Formats: sequence, structure tokens, C-alpha cells
Amino acid sequence: MYRPLSRAQVLLTLASVACLFVATPSMAQVQTSALALETEALDLKAGMEGKLSSAGLSTEAWRAVTRYIEQDQYGVEWTVESGSDELVHEDAKLLPSDGALSDYFGNSVAVSGDTVVVAAPLDDDQGDRSGSAYVFERPAGGWSGTLSQAAKLLASDGASGYIFGNSVAVSGDTVVVGAPLDDDQGESSGSAYVFGPADSDGDGVPDELDVCADTVIPEGVPTRRLGRNRFALVDDDGVFDTNRPRGRGPGVSFTIEETGGCSCEQIIDALGLGKGHVKFGCSIGAMETWAGLVNP
Repeated sequence: MYRPLSRAQVLLTLASVACLFVATPSMAQVQTSALALETEALDLKAGMEGKLSSAGLSTEAWRAVTRYIEQDQYGVEWTVESGSDELVHEDAKLLPSDGALSDYFGNSVAVSGDTVVVAAPLDDDQGDRSGSAYVFERPAGGWSGTLSQAAKLLASDGASGYIFGNSVAVSGDTVVVGAPLDDDQGESSGSAYVFGPADSDGDGVPDELDVCADTVIPEGVPTRRLGRNRFALVDDDGVFDTNRPRGRGPGVSFTIEETGGCSCEQIIDALGLGKGHVKFGCSIGAMETWAGLVNP
């Protein structure tokens, strides 16, 4: 006995995916096939352990597509078998290290380069249905086997019912997570949270690239005045300020990224420079020497 699945049911099944697939030779083939599937009726065969048959699909669609839905304590796993091994294959399975029943891990997924973000909007770390998101990074050996997250993201003010992770997006090292039922501006007013690399001292340089800890901007140097062609972080824009004589000077500039997150004051301490640098700021020679050390 067969029962047809509606398009909404098919899309709901797709929303439960938390597996990583690689398509060859191009994703366009997969997208074309997916469109074909959406326009064709799928039948659910009773008593076949959740096996969906796709008899009657057009030759342009996948020739033989079966879906196996396996419920376990972590959520839903969806695998695809194709009539052609060249079309699509599963490389890895992503699972949260603290997964639990009904977390809805895999409800939304985003990919950028070697980073995958997977949401679990009904996770209850911060209350019932508060939600969370998990960040996975491609291992050095590639996507393979069952992998756990590199980081778990939570709202700084998360609470019950926010559904943090209802939507996720990632671009480079920036992740955005939606919480449509956040109530900061009224019931279900919603919000979105932006996450970037950890920056413990707030100097704009990620910890993994920061040579100097506890950088303070603006800094305490110079103690007298900023000298001609001397450099210091007088304000908080991350660019070293200087006092260039009119029509003179080499015209160089430095940013805090180029100094590895170090201020002039910290450079003076590291290089053992004299009091003149403390009074008037770091010389061009000191800045170039330090930049060369942290950027070999």
C-alpha cells in the first residue's frame, strides 16, 4: 500500500539533514535533479523501515533515489543513494557532542569554504527551546567519518523559546544566527547575533593572530606629544597615528594588524627601546623592525 508525499513533506525531510555531501561533477546537476523530484510524486511504502521509493521518476531526475530516515537520540540522519555513484556521495556525518532528543540539530545549515554551521533551534542549554548552533571545521585530512563541532554558539542573553538557530549564515570567519522569537522589543520581535573570531583584549586582532595580550587602545604613549614621523595608537581606529612634517617624511603607515595586535607601548617594552620612544612615540625604524618580526 502506498501513500503519496506532499511537496511540503519532502521539504520538511530535507530540513532535517545534518550530513555533508559532495556533488560531482557539479552542484548544478544535483539542483536540477532536486527540482525534478519536487515536481514528481514520491510514495511511502509501509512496513519498509521508512524507505521511500521513487518509482516513476523521469530519466532526467535521479534514476533511483531512496531515502532512509533513521531516528536516534541525536536527531535525524538522511542518506541518499543514487543510480550513479558519480553524482553524489556522503563524505562525513556531523553530530553535536552534546546532542539530545528533539534538539532539531540540522534544522538549518550554512557553508562557507571549509566551515559548516549547523543549528539546533530546540536545544535547551539556556531554557526550553532556547536553541544553539554548532561550528564544524574541515579537518586537515578532509571531511571523513563522524565529526564533532569545533565550537558551540549560544546567545549572550538566550532564554526559553527564543529558537536561536532558526536560521544561520556564514561567510569567511563571520557567523550570523537568527532568533525569531527573541522578545527584546516585544513578544516574538526577533533578533540576529553576529559571531567572529575570539578577540579577548578587543583590539580588533583575533587571538590566534594576536602577539600581544591585554592591548589597551588608546595607549599611554606618547607621554609628552606625538613626535614628527613617530607612531602611536592615539585613538581607537586601529591605525597608528603620526605627525608628519609638511612635505617631508617617507609617507609610511602602520595598522594594528601589521604589528600583530601590539601597541607602541608594548613594542617599546619588547624591543627594550629608550625613553625617547615613550615620550614621543615609536620611530619608523622601530615600527618596521617589529612588523618584520611578527610578519616574517
